[in-house]
Amino acid sequence: MKIISGFEKVEKREILDCRIKSLKELMRFSGCNISSFELLVLCEAMTLRYGYINYKEHNINGVPYVTSTNMNIHKYLFEKLRIDYKCEKIGSDDAGWEMIKALLDAQIPVLVELDGSVFMKRRKEHCMDLHYISYVLAVGYDEATREIAIVLTPSAQTDMYVTLKYEDFQASRIKECFPYKATGDCYYLPKPVNINDADIESLLKGSLKNVSSIMLKGKETDGIYSKAIDITDMCVGLPAMKRFTGDYKTRSLRLLKNKKLRSFYQLELLILRNNIQYGSLTCYREEFAKGLYMMAEKYNISECKEAAVLFEKSASYWKKLIWQLGMLAKHKDKVSFSGMRKIANISQKIYAQERKAFSLISEM
Repeated sequence: MKIISGFEKVEKREILDCRIKSLKELMRFSGCNISSFELLVLCEAMTLRYGYINYKEHNINGVPYVTSTNMNIHKYLFEKLRIDYKCEKIGSDDAGWEMIKALLDAQIPVLVELDGSVFMKRRKEHCMDLHYISYVLAVGYDEATREIAIVLTPSAQTDMYVTLKYEDFQASRIKECFPYKATGDCYYLPKPVNINDADIESLLKGSLKNVSSIMLKGKETDGIYSKAIDITDMCVGLPAMKRFTGDYKTRSLRLLKNKKLRSFYQLELLILRNNIQYGSLTCYREEFAKGLYMMAEKYNISECKEAAVLFEKSASYWKKLIWQLGMLAKHKDKVSFSGMRKIANISQKIYAQERKAFSLISEM
């Protein structure tokens, strides 16, 4: 295996998020050691978006869609640190592989967009959970065995790179999937960077201000692209949680009048459960709290510690919400007025808790 110098060993995983893991290792390679939890804050990765999926071909409209993280966090990071980066759409054919291989030969790691569903067919063979994979950092290859080395680690105990089969790697790079699509985008840093002089403390504080402002006030947002579906009426932040709560109060009341809706709502809940979590059991609230604790200790910011305590409580509510969604999605007979109302009640608690937390951060 031909590995870029410095990636023979990688740090053990701190967060179950392939994007954060990839960026953390890329930053370490560039001379900036920052924890995954602080990186989560710096990238402004945590959010809340709510809209409605419309399946054009099947004439199905208004299916709830929630996401708890921003997708383009690598761009946030590069631009915030003023890092010169390249984004190229590289084909998933042999010519495209030669382009990636040339970058790796030049000791340049490549951040590659992937669709993780491709790997689920041989999940046991890969020996790791690749369900939510979306970006990985390619750091080497073996021409003889046709394998690609990436820094994604399969467990919190692993400190080695792992390998993907060439065929799987290429098949996952350009693919229509739900609700995003892998387009073949590859990111890399064309020249060495020096991040040592970056004022990480100020940048972290700025990120906290940005996240809290968006979560409290909301903002305009673009739709999420797909040829098969579109997502309309997207709103962001706590206003989104308020609408989500209201919608599930309405859905619970509808079930009192029409029990035939249970099957349809069960499908809705399954879709919602699959897209809301995105690799985090608490929709990144627990991880965000850990980042705040680190900032409180490192930079002596008491407000960060107070906010962290509030987010820990919010994390417990998110965990209950995800469990409730999963339980109803598995058992149609439990999709009832009380079952649906629990979703609304838990989300109402999240709204109240996070309003306190983000208000505290906004006053820092």
